[in-house]
Order: sequence, then structure tokens, then C-alpha cells
Amino acid sequence: VASVSGITDICIGGTTTLTATGGDSYFWTELGTSGAVVSVSPLVNTTYHVVVTNTTTGCQNTAAVTVNVHALPTPNITGTTTICAGQSTTLTATGGTSYLWSTGETTQSITPTITNNITYTVTVTDNKGCTATTNHAVTVIPESVINISGDLDICVGETTTLTASGVPSGTYLWSNGQGGASITVSPASETTYTVTATDGNGCQSTGFVTVKVNA
Repeated sequence: VASVSGITDICIGGTTTLTATGGDSYFWTELGTSGAVVSVSPLVNTTYHVVVTNTTTGCQNTAAVTVNVHALPTPNITGTTTICAGQSTTLTATGGTSYLWSTGETTQSITPTITNNITYTVTVTDNKGCTATTNHAVTVIPESVINISGDLDICVGETTTLTASGVPSGTYLWSNGQGGASITVSPASETTYTVTATDGNGCQSTGFVTVKVNA
């Protein structure tokens, strides 16, 4: 009684072991090899036949088994590829039924806070148990350096013009509520002015200066 056992569903690129029983000698027709146990790695669905022989009587029988080959999933990650330093973003993987990220998370989406250029990897598994991996790089836009020029040492009653620079085509908002790269102020006492600059990507940078007021 010839029979074959073994895993008959594999992922492309995988290997399965087939074991024939029922006789004393075995010959695998498609492989051209002898022996009860063989390892196969078909690229497409393949049926294997083994001729089983009882060497005492010379009687033979044949058993067949089909190995089904499943395609690998096609993983994909959607989400931003550039981000301001310190911001968070949501990355979502698709293409399977379960997910494992390089962060150790197993949810379909992750929301990391990005501080440096980084590449995230996700391994996707489908309902056949086949896996595939893809990567997603996120580049951090560095914070701009804000320079503030102007007279920082004035007398009571005088004015000074403070001018911020460092973010071309950016917008500026000062701590006194004024907008624009330059503001004119006349503090009555020593005052610190902070300016927040927003660039074309929406990234913000901050600078500050202290104006000393002399009697």
C-alpha cells in the first residue's frame, strides 16, 4: 500500500519534505531519484509520483502527492517620507493579515515620533503563512538656526529694531504678538523677545534675544 506524507502547501522559495511508505524501495518519477524521503522546492504547483516496490515479491504500486505553491504577499507601507524633527507620523502597512514592525509592534499601523532619519521595516504575513518584507525611510528636516540682529543695549525711551533671519521664505511670529521678520520695540525694562519661524514644510524653529535697558 503506497502512500506519501508531508507538507503539501508551501510558499514560493520554500522547501518541503515528502516521505513515502509501504514498501522496501522507492523511486520518484519526476525527480529521477531513489529513497523514501526527498526534499523538493517547486516554483509552481507540482505533482510527484513515487513507485513503491516490495523487493521480496517484486510487486509495485504508485502513490502521488501534489505540492501547492503559494505566491508571496506584496507588502506596502504608506505614510510621509519627510517630517519635522520631533513630530509623529502614522505609517500603515498593507498586503497581509498580520504584521511585524522593526519596532516590535504587531499592529497594522504605527505612530512613531521621529527625531532622526530612520528606516522602518515591516514583515507581512498572509493567510497562507507566506511572508515578505518591505522598508520605508523617513527623512527628518533639520531645525533651522534663527539669527536675530539689532541693538540689544538701549537707553530708557529709545527704540530698537530686531530682525530675524535663517528661514528663507518663512514666516515669523514674535512673543509680543507681532509678525514679520523685523519688529521695532521700546521696552521700559530688560526684556527677552522670542521669535518662532515656520518654513515652507511647516517646520518651526525658535530664537530669542534679550534687550537690556539702561537708565
